[in-house]
Amino acid sequence: MFKKKTLFVLLLCVSVYHLAACSSVVRQHALVVGIDNYKQADDRLKGAVNDAKLLTKSLRDNQVILPNERVLLDEQATRANVIQAWRNMLAQANPGDTLIFTYAGHGSQKEDAEPKDEPDKQDETLVLYDDEISDDELTDLFIKAKAYNILFLADACHAAGLTRDGEPATCRSRFADTTFHRQASPLSTIEISTLGDEQENTARLNHLTFISAADSDNVSVCEYTFEDGQAHGALSWFFAKALAGYADGNHNKGLERDELNFI
Repeated sequence: MFKKKTLFVLLLCVSVYHLAACSSVVRQHALVVGIDNYKQADDRLKGAVNDAKLLTKSLRDNQVILPNERVLLDEQATRANVIQAWRNMLAQANPGDTLIFTYAGHGSQKEDAEPKDEPDKQDETLVLYDDEISDDELTDLFIKAKAYNILFLADACHAAGLTRDGEPATCRSRFADTTFHRQASPLSTIEISTLGDEQENTARLNHLTFISAADSDNVSVCEYTFEDGQAHGALSWFFAKALAGYADGNHNKGLERDELNFI
């Protein structure tokens, strides 16, 4: 799907703290997810919740619409809650608005589901508190949001195809080998379809900017201690720096797609 490059930038304008070259009526909305402690995963993380809190502050400092109910941490970040928060965000946005979805936590892989479209026969997944969501399912959500510009940031293992790991010497992996047994009834109202045909889907995602912490050749993602003294994923840390203006190479007080190479 959208997963083969570290920086997949097809969004025409990604201006967060100032809408350079975009209409002044366009708004930005965000959904932020960070999970350290999982219901089923044995390996706990140290920095994913820190990432979510950092990005929440950075986005709000830049007037991005981000209510508390769209900041999902640890046990709040169930599959049902994440999908519902995404749909609520769409309901509050207008066509042409920018939707920002950031995820920090474990990534994983599972056997490719029908339709089988993965060369390695593995679907990449984001591991949520109680379940997971596959790359095909995310593709479905994003394609159905064609009326909006979307920025998706995944600070997780297998984020490029969707891994996350502690400090380099003792790298805490953001990869989880996890099997979920989904109960149908609680999620029946928010089930989403899966879409195959990666080439076709890529063509249908020209409204999406995807920023990944890993690429297809290097799926290891570590947590580091930065100047705030807390563990973070490097991608989340530097994206927050970009929002603060460090990536503004043309000094127009806007964050544009070419400037995302700062990350």
